[in-house]
Amino acid sequence: ETVQLQLTSERDPQRHYVKLIGYARGRSFIVTTPTQDGAYLLIRDGQGFVVRMFAGKNIYAFPASVIRAANTPYPHLHLTYPDEVVTRTVRRAERVDVRLIASVDAGTGQPIPAIVENLSISGAGLHSRIQIGNAGTELKLGFKLELDGFARVLSLSAVVRISQPSVTADGQWLTGLEFLEIDPQDHLLLSGFIYR
Repeated sequence: ETVQLQLTSERDPQRHYVKLIGYARGRSFIVTTPTQDGAYLLIRDGQGFVVRMFAGKNIYAFPASVIRAANTPYPHLHLTYPDEVVTRTVRRAERVDVRLIASVDAGTGQPIPAIVENLSISGAGLHSRIQIGNAGTELKLGFKLELDGFARVLSLSAVVRISQPSVTADGQWLTGLEFLEIDPQDHLLLSGFIYR
């Protein structure tokens, strides 16, 4: 499982993605040490984090501090086991209105510019000047998301569910996409963005 760590220090709001190794109930929560630019970050015992993870249809968050930063047999962290976990259920139909510049790769070799107008965990609605594809067309949707100072360019596999001329914007096409399998890191960022 992918876990997101955010230092509680305001000087470093950046979020780091690590892997959950395991846990000892009531004792510690064990994750890999975060990296940046290919190098392990220097993490000290006692440093505080907000831990977030996605599992099933829920997002979990809790505060934790480093009990022990270990380097052998590989770099990993023992974090305090949570006394209380905040849980939010992700509803499949929840959508937010956005205006995000996007690029669509429908396999033609020519990227199609588009605007993402609404976004959910399960899909997106787009406007474009040309038809992106017919129902059933598989494609890649690329756009940038920013959340709490962390930015990431997402490249999501999707399938066209609806494709029709716009009734409100002449010469424009509306496309409804359903996302296919999403990388856990992308899923966490996407769900955090939507429910923020």
